[in-house]
Amino acid sequence: MVSYWHQAPDEAHLETSVYDGFVIGYEDDGSTAGYIVNFFIEGHYEFAYAFVNSNGEWSEAVGYEFDVLPQGVFETIEGTLPDSDTVDTHEITVDYDASSSYTIGMLRTGTNGFVTTVYDEAGEKVNSAECSDPSSSQRIRTSIDLPKPDGITGDYTYTVEVKAKSSGKTNIGYKLAYGSYTEKAHLFEGFFNMVYLPYYHTVRDTSKVEAEYSSSHLASDIGDYYLFDVSGNEKETITMTTTYDNYRYKVLNAHTLETIIDTKQAAAFRDPDLGRSYYLRTDRPLDKGTYILVVYKVRDTAYPGIYSIAVGQPKVKFAESKVTISPKSVVKGETYEWDLEMASPNGRAAYLDVVFYSASGAGWPIEGGYYSFRPSNSNTWFRNPQTFFPEIKFNFQDPSKAVYRADGKFSFAFTANKTGAYKGSKLSIRYYYEIGQPESWPQ
Repeated sequence: MVSYWHQAPDEAHLETSVYDGFVIGYEDDGSTAGYIVNFFIEGHYEFAYAFVNSNGEWSEAVGYEFDVLPQGVFETIEGTLPDSDTVDTHEITVDYDASSSYTIGMLRTGTNGFVTTVYDEAGEKVNSAECSDPSSSQRIRTSIDLPKPDGITGDYTYTVEVKAKSSGKTNIGYKLAYGSYTEKAHLFEGFFNMVYLPYYHTVRDTSKVEAEYSSSHLASDIGDYYLFDVSGNEKETITMTTTYDNYRYKVLNAHTLETIIDTKQAAAFRDPDLGRSYYLRTDRPLDKGTYILVVYKVRDTAYPGIYSIAVGQPKVKFAESKVTISPKSVVKGETYEWDLEMASPNGRAAYLDVVFYSASGAGWPIEGGYYSFRPSNSNTWFRNPQTFFPEIKFNFQDPSKAVYRADGKFSFAFTANKTGAYKGSKLSIRYYYEIGQPESWPQ
């Protein structure tokens, strides 16, 4: 165990004991070993440490003074548009002798989106990008690259225009950061670029907007910071979706900066039949309070991809599976049941939306136009609403309806309309399932 104290720039003192697994952790690469201290706020620090043995005896304390500096070298511009009619204009000058390409990063600091457009010295549009208004996946970070124009050397001045993405909006907060392309990952990293992340509720009504934040801007090893609140001792779900599995996340206590969760060693899940995205999820009870969520990169790559992050209830994704109903000899007037089973792509909970039956033949000769279905978490049988109608709708997207499970063991039945050989058929199960890696995988 190591105990330490440090004096922050605002003269506040923090005194704590450090154990393996906290923000200040123990690392051993096989040849060297020791404790690593992460400082979250740049400034001048005084640092002291000492060792204690199993008898409670302390070594002499050793102290240092040092400065913590930001990684990147870049300029920032911050502003707020009071309404959708206001347009902010800024000029930025870059040196193409110092770098062959520059980047303008964009960060949404409010709840409404904005558009950034860049013009060259001749007044011609170079490029534009936008941060989203509230939507199903709200992009709050993005960037515009500015490679050196043909024939240009030395200083070059761009005009940058910022305006609201949509009409009727107010208090549109934004932050721009620009520097060499090599600084791209550092433009919005760290504590001072923290964004508040509201609570996410499982979306059943697809017209409803929930706070899932996405970023198409490269996160660094320091990471993108989000602040979130927990109202009780409930189990909170954190869900991250990434394009290429280049990111992980951790959760810190907002007051002590102690690491509560770190997914660095966790394996993300990808279902090849349902798109290219990777999913990573943790379910953990958290005490009432405020926490910091950090999304950070775990590998260097030219194609970092996009990530989205949500904290609160589980996220769900639509899917469809087909289940085979086996043949059977039947007698007219008798009722026959089949016990069937289905699992979601990742083995997590799945919720019925629609059951679609492919009848055994034209006119449903054996079934007589009707069939029944019993979900795995119910003792109630549901029948198709009218003759020859293939669907039973459970309407997961309607929050006023009860939720029935699609995964697990369920039953199919019909009363034979004639005696003969039922040739079998299929059920198409349309459902929403909770995304994330299988529960059996380490978190």
